Amino acid sequence: MESLKNFVRYSWYSSPKVRTNIINDLIESFKTNQVDDLPDPALKILAHTIGQLVPLYTTTKSRILLSTLLDEVIRKYKERILKLIINAFDVQSRAICKIHPHRNARFQADYGIIYMSRIVVASNGITIEEETDKLILLIFSRFISTLLANSSNSLGLKLVDKRLNSLFKQVPTLTEHWVILLKSISEHDLAHLGLISSLLYRFKTKEPTLYEQVKTIGIDSYSKLILGTRTKPYETALKPCNEILSSIDIETFKTKVYPVLNRSLLRNPEIIIEAVPSLLSNLQFDLSYTANELAKLLAAPLISKTESLEISALASFRALVRQISNGETTISIVQYLFNILNGTESSVNKLSVISQRENVLSAIGTLSRSPSTNISQDDILKLFEKYFYPMIQQEVHEGLICHMLQQMSSWCSRLTSSNQTLTDFFKKGLEQKTSTSITRAAYLQCMLVTYKEDSLTTLIPLHSTLMASYERGLNQSTLINCVHEALLAALIMINIAQMNSSYDSKLTTLWASLNDSKRQIFTTDKFQREINQAG
Repeated sequence: MESLKNFVRYSWYSSPKVRTNIINDLIESFKTNQVDDLPDPALKILAHTIGQLVPLYTTTKSRILLSTLLDEVIRKYKERILKLIINAFDVQSRAICKIHPHRNARFQADYGIIYMSRIVVASNGITIEEETDKLILLIFSRFISTLLANSSNSLGLKLVDKRLNSLFKQVPTLTEHWVILLKSISEHDLAHLGLISSLLYRFKTKEPTLYEQVKTIGIDSYSKLILGTRTKPYETALKPCNEILSSIDIETFKTKVYPVLNRSLLRNPEIIIEAVPSLLSNLQFDLSYTANELAKLLAAPLISKTESLEISALASFRALVRQISNGETTISIVQYLFNILNGTESSVNKLSVISQRENVLSAIGTLSRSPSTNISQDDILKLFEKYFYPMIQQEVHEGLICHMLQQMSSWCSRLTSSNQTLTDFFKKGLEQKTSTSITRAAYLQCMLVTYKEDSLTTLIPLHSTLMASYERGLNQSTLINCVHEALLAALIMINIAQMNSSYDSKLTTLWASLNDSKRQIFTTDKFQREINQAG
C-alpha cells in the first residue's frame, strides 16, 4: 500500500529519476503480489492518477513506464479497474480532441493511441460491457482524429495505420469487431470520422468488403455530422475526414451528399461553409454538371460582409474550379459573377461595399485556373470586351482598378495571342489623365502576362507610351510607385527587343540610363526594401 501512496503523492512533480523509482516499485509490487487486494476507492484513485499523468509525461522513458504500469494493473485487477481506467482516458481524450492544432497535441494523441492499444491488448479475454466497448472505440477515435488534424494528411494516416497494424496483429479479431461496433452505434460522434478515415485508408487495398461497409458508415456520418449539423463543428473535426471524402463517387454525391449540402448552404451557410473547400477539393470526379448551382449557393457567403464566411466561400470557389472540365460551364459562372458585380443579377442584392466587389472579382480570377481545355481564345477576348474593359474604364477607385487588372491578368495568362482591341485597351489605360503610377503599374503587369514571344511585336506602336512610363521613374526616382512603373515598362521594352532586333534602335535612352552608374534607380536600398515587402 505504501508504494501506491508514493505513486499518488510523488508521480506528479518528482524528478525523472525519483518518478522512475516510484513507478518501478509499484510495478514490482503488483508483479510479486506485495500490494494487498485494493478496495474500489483505492482503485479509483489509482486509475484517476494514471489518467492525469497521460498529458504530463512527455519523455519516452516516462511513457514506457506508464504503459508497463497499465499492463500490470489490468492484469491484476481486470474488470474491477478496466472501466475506471477507460473513464480516466475518456476525460483526457475528450479534452485533447477539441483544442487548437499544435505539435504537442499530435504527440499526446499518438501516445494516447499507444496507451489505449496496451489497454486493449492487456484486457483481451476480459468480459467488457457493450457501453465500455463503444467508449474504448470513441477514445481511440478522439486520439486518431487529433493526430490526423495535427499532421499532414498522408503522414498522419501512415502513422495511424502503423499503430493500428500493430494492434490488429496482437488482437486479430478486433478489425471486424470495430466495424460491427461502428454499425451498431446509433449516434456517431464527430471523432468517429477520424477512425473511419483511418480504416478506409487501411481497407482500401486489403479488405474490399470491409471497405464498402465502412465507406457507407463514413459518408452517412459525414453528411449528418458535418454538412447537416445545426452547430458548427469544432476546428479539428474537418481535416480527418479527407479519406471519407475521397471515397465518395458521383452517384453517392448526387443522392446522399449534395442534397444535404444544398439545404445547409441555403439555410445556414455560416455553420458549414468551412467544410466546403475540403469537400470539393477531395472529390475524385467532374463537377461540371452541378457547378452552376454550387456557384449560386456560394455567392451569398462570398458577399456576406462577414470576413470568415467570405474567406471560406472564396476557398470553396478555388476548390470548385479545379473540378470543372467543361469550358462552357466555367464561362457561364464567370458571367453570373459579373452580373452580380454589375448589379444585374436579380437573385442577389446589389453590392454596397468595396470588399464585396473584391471578393467577387477574386472568384472571377480564380475561375481562370479551370482545367477546361475547351475555353477558346475568342471566349476570353469576348469576356474582356463585354465585362472587363467597360468595368475597368468606368471605375474610379484606385484599389479596385488594380484588383480588376490583377484578376484580368489571370485570364490573360491563358491567351496565346491578342487582338488590337486588347492592345488599344492597355494604351488607353496607360495614357488616361486620371491614371496614377499604381494603376499604370497594374496595367503594365497585366501586359507582361499577356504578351508572349511573337505577340510582343504588336506593342511596338506603344513605344512612346512605354518610354513615358520609364522616364517618369527616372525623373521621380524618390517615388517608389513611379520607379516600380518604370521597371515594368523597361521589362516590356526589353522583351520586345529580344523578339525584334530592329526595335533595339529605339532603346538608346533606356540602355544609356541602365548603364549610367549615377541613374541606377532600381538598385537603391529604399526601392529594393519596398519591393521585397510588397512581394
